[in-house]
Amino acid sequence: MAELRRLRLAQQGVAQDTRHPLELQGEFERLAHELNSTLNQGLSIYFGQEVAAKRPFNWIVEFPEIFLDETGQLKTDGGFTFVIGNPPYLSVDDTWGQNSPDAAYLKAAFAEIWAGKSDIYYYFIRRALALLATHGQLGFITARYYLEAYYASKLRQVMLAEAVIRQVVDFGDYTVFLRVGTKTCITLLQQEVDAELRKENHFLFDRSAHKNIDILAFLGMFRETAHPFSQANLDADSWNLYGHTVAQIIQKIDDGAIPLGDLTFIGQGMQTGRNPVFVVDKATLDRYQIEPELIRKIIKNQDITPYNLGFRGCISSIPKQLKRWIITPTPKLIWKNIGQG
Repeated sequence: MAELRRLRLAQQGVAQDTRHPLELQGEFERLAHELNSTLNQGLSIYFGQEVAAKRPFNWIVEFPEIFLDETGQLKTDGGFTFVIGNPPYLSVDDTWGQNSPDAAYLKAAFAEIWAGKSDIYYYFIRRALALLATHGQLGFITARYYLEAYYASKLRQVMLAEAVIRQVVDFGDYTVFLRVGTKTCITLLQQEVDAELRKENHFLFDRSAHKNIDILAFLGMFRETAHPFSQANLDADSWNLYGHTVAQIIQKIDDGAIPLGDLTFIGQGMQTGRNPVFVVDKATLDRYQIEPELIRKIIKNQDITPYNLGFRGCISSIPKQLKRWIITPTPKLIWKNIGQG
């Protein structure tokens, strides 16, 4: 590791080495390849022979001058001063599936934030925090759902335990990226090991209503409209961030009403495990002539707006006693059943 660091510093002109830059690059790549091959062996328990196809990226090997001292040991204050990114807006379920090798790896490597219904960008945030130097800063634009999602509670806990929040810009229903329907937010964090400083921290929050303006104008408006918010008021539960006026209104409502959660259970019900089979449209209903009494309308939270409910489709309900089959078995299954009979 020490030699890898020295080669990288020589490439940058910091360490003395009379060899040609191309020779230095070749030697660095050869040594990095050897180290990567050794480090990646542990991934074979998840990906088998497909490890190389996954193209693992080892930060210490690729940036030895950032993370290692002259003896090749990890620096106590190693890491990046800034990490800026726009992670993918995809869920683990939709991308790989719960029983995939990728999900198994994430569950083991990120056990402290793993949740069954997590989004991939949760793990980008966690890894970025781990890559920061002392007081290093992270700036990500991501889907906004981590602020409130039940399955992001562990991520929120880690963020509060390792960083001070500097700014949160919640774009709400405004679509920042054309052709991408995901609702987004910008989060700025700063690494901080001092628990008292984290507790005493106040950050700026704004639920932006500014649309179609250039970035400099946006930043100017943010400074004028952002509200200070105490980090001490946050925990692993949903982060309901509001300005002072809205917070007063919500408090008044809370004081004069009974929370719905005190009256009934609120939670996620049974999952189908395969929505395309159970959530069907009118064309499918007509094609298979599914009985109307088996159909229930389905509403998702995105369909609920003030004074209105929208319907995305229908969900078929399976009765206790099936009268007929909709799915036809394949020939392979038929022959298998005959052979076992």
